Order: sequence, then structure tokens, then C-alpha cells
Amino acid sequence: MSLNLDDVDRKILRELQADGRASFRDISARIGISTPTVSARVQAMLDVGLIKGYSVMLDSELLGQ
Repeated sequence: MSLNLDDVDRKILRELQADGRASFRDISARIGISTPTVSARVQAMLDVGLIKGYSVMLDSELLGQ
């Protein structure tokens, strides 16, 4: 996959940025494509290094820091 992202790729990325824990099923329902398509496109973006990983954002105040 080249870095020529189409509208579907951009929608998937927006959904993942909004909620990195969203299931592919939820993403597919929100943007109107099949779950296997979301899975394949995310895997392709991982393979080329566009998506570098997933992370957790912690609330430092709740941790007492």
C-alpha cells in the first residue's frame, strides 16, 4: 500500500484517532464498509508503517503525579 490514502483510509484513521480501542466492527458500521475491509486496510497501514502502534493516555492527576 502506498501512502496515497483515499477517503475510506482517512475515515478509518479518524475513527482510530478518536477511539483506538474501537472494534473493526464498530468502525465499519460507523463509516459504512465491511469489517474485513477495515481489517485489511488497517493491516496494510500497519505494514507500511503509517500506523506505528497503539498507546494509552493516562490522567497524571488521578495517578497523583
